[in-house]
Amino acid sequence: MNGSTIGFLLYLKFKKTIYAEYLASDYDRFALGVNQALFWTAIKQGVSKDYEFFDFGKSSKKNIGLLNFKRHWGGGGKRSPYVLLPDF
Repeated sequence: MNGSTIGFLLYLKFKKTIYAEYLASDYDRFALGVNQALFWTAIKQGVSKDYEFFDFGKSSKKNIGLLNFKRHWGGGGKRSPYVLLPDF
């Protein structure tokens, strides 16, 4: 690894929830469980600071692999509407 970055998770905190917003990891090192380690670290940090919820973010219902990944963490799906504003 030689000190190189192999993954990154940007999350936001609001009230009692941590929201996972952007995740990136080195494809060649994906098998090391980089994404799982990033999520687990964020969850542990949230618990230590008394956050109550972790939001894995939106997913397309067509992305079965990602939905299964989130379900393995205990995540449950819910509909979340989008509102599109016209250009001004």
